[in-house]
Amino acid sequence: MHCVGNELMLLLILTALHVHCRTVLKTHNRNETDILLSLKREARIEKCDKDVDCNNGEKCVEDIDCDNGGECNAKTGRCDCIPGTSGVNCATVENCTPLNCEEKDAKCIFDIKEGQPTCKCNDDNFYYEEEKCNNRLCIPNPCKNGGSCLEKANEEGGFKCICHEMWKGATCEEGE
Repeated sequence: MHCVGNELMLLLILTALHVHCRTVLKTHNRNETDILLSLKREARIEKCDKDVDCNNGEKCVEDIDCDNGGECNAKTGRCDCIPGTSGVNCATVENCTPLNCEEKDAKCIFDIKEGQPTCKCNDDNFYYEEEKCNNRLCIPNPCKNGGSCLEKANEEGGFKCICHEMWKGATCEEGE
């Protein structure tokens, strides 16, 4: 008795998924711009033999089966997790408790670039910085003349404009 993980491309329009035994559709939150690529990467269907828990016997096939920067070990069929993550697919983020993300209207995620847990605001109109959720002030872009907006909680007004040459001022409104 075992579980087999298969990555499948799903066409959701006019497609029915027949569920039998304990077939489980798992999706993972990923920032994908192409819907078909997203479905290919996210959709995995596991079919279980009777009396088997897929979460304990799940095998990875590719690195996309592993979350938070984990890598699929082809020999073992298991995800090798990076420090700070654990679990079958490296989906468990460790050391979240001290961050108290829930109290800040946020959830704990693993920042792969920084190699540590951090909070992500539940509302996409906010970003997390300096241990709190801050209102996104760069949407729409307040910077004039092609300037770039950087959201910074410690800046006056909560943002900073990076002006192109020949422009200056808080919002790049003054010519040099």
